Amino acid sequence: MIQLAEKLGMKISTNFVDFIEKEVLPNTNVTAEKFWHGLATLVNELTPQNKALLDKRRYLQKQINEWHELNSNKDLDLAEYKEFLYSIGYLVPKGESFSIDTDKVDPEVSQVAGPQLVVPVMNARFALNAANARWGSLYDALYGTDAISGENEAISYDVERGKRVIEWGRNFLDETFPLINSSWKNVTHLSIKNGLLSVSGNYLQNEKAERVDPDTGKPMYTLSQISKAAEKYFATHDPNRKGSGYKPFKRWENYWQYFTDKDGYILPSETLYQAYKDKITQPNTVNTTANWSNIGPVNAGLIRYTPGTGRINQMAIDPSNDQIWYAGAPSGGLWKSFDAGQSWNPIFDEYPQIGVSGIAIDETNTDIIYIATGDDDALDSYSIGVMKSTDAGVTWQETDLTAANMGRNNALNEIVIHPTDNNIVYVSGSNGFYKSTDA
Repeated sequence: MIQLAEKLGMKISTNFVDFIEKEVLPNTNVTAEKFWHGLATLVNELTPQNKALLDKRRYLQKQINEWHELNSNKDLDLAEYKEFLYSIGYLVPKGESFSIDTDKVDPEVSQVAGPQLVVPVMNARFALNAANARWGSLYDALYGTDAISGENEAISYDVERGKRVIEWGRNFLDETFPLINSSWKNVTHLSIKNGLLSVSGNYLQNEKAERVDPDTGKPMYTLSQISKAAEKYFATHDPNRKGSGYKPFKRWENYWQYFTDKDGYILPSETLYQAYKDKITQPNTVNTTANWSNIGPVNAGLIRYTPGTGRINQMAIDPSNDQIWYAGAPSGGLWKSFDAGQSWNPIFDEYPQIGVSGIAIDETNTDIIYIATGDDDALDSYSIGVMKSTDAGVTWQETDLTAANMGRNNALNEIVIHPTDNNIVYVSGSNGFYKSTDA
């Protein structure tokens, strides 16, 4: 329920009172008493006028409704209808020319050209529309006027005209506000960071795509093209800045250079996983003369700020036995500990280099485990979908979310079992959110 405060006979929302007195008036020369007195004066003067106008609006609407009811059985005669609207005062004769004085009006309104739109500020969408109406849009102006050649006769959005608008606008920005070592044609995102304008974009936009992804219809680029685009990006962005993305990209680049086809395109996950399946079905010839032993390093020590040389994406503890832990690695599969992390055993070694970024254990039967595959941090390994074990990780089976329907080079991350229905499983990934109702 809205809380009301009384100010000089007016009942006003306490939220509005707090906003005026605590946020608007401080640091101005207007006191709260002066503000409420001025508002009360306006309300007292204008309320009778407003009531009279509302009464007139109701009268006009009633007259128009009755006219349409009386004439509903015949075709509309525009001349007759216009004469009727004049007779009730809805339309009035054109008056003499007049001018409006802008004294005592803020310069933003009185001197800067632009439409004015007054809206309630508690509605974010309305406020955004008001800002757009005030300052205008270069694209809207170009699309709706003859600044762009060709007639705009399309009833719906004209895609070709839209393309010409975007091209004209980007060229204008390149000429007027040129970017160093780049073009506005590549820009896809603008943001304000620490008070400065941050520009980012698609550096592949000017690269020629020879292939199109058959599933999405989007252009495909070779690893070489992607690397060149990254070079362009980091030429204008400090690669040594923390969080720049340079190191994760170089890790990703180094990993995927070994998984491209003869034309340099990154192979889809389905192709890579099928190669593994083909390999394990072929007879293996054991080299009886081979004699290998582990020579280390057994303990890699501290490397900068991280112990060891690897990363862990996900951890899970058996809800019925807190000594049993599971750990998912970005490209080292799944590991299991029976002594609360003191020692570990790999339980996914029969599979190729697979990342694990999500682990879900069924609380009603902890032998049932689901893992979401792929490296969700830096895509250092591809995804083969969701795998399921019914014997606490001894063996694994594919689910219906596999490398074949995961899309090209995507990764899964979080996977969750519904708390009251273990047949429902949710999993999220780089290409969407999935739900299974028949786990």
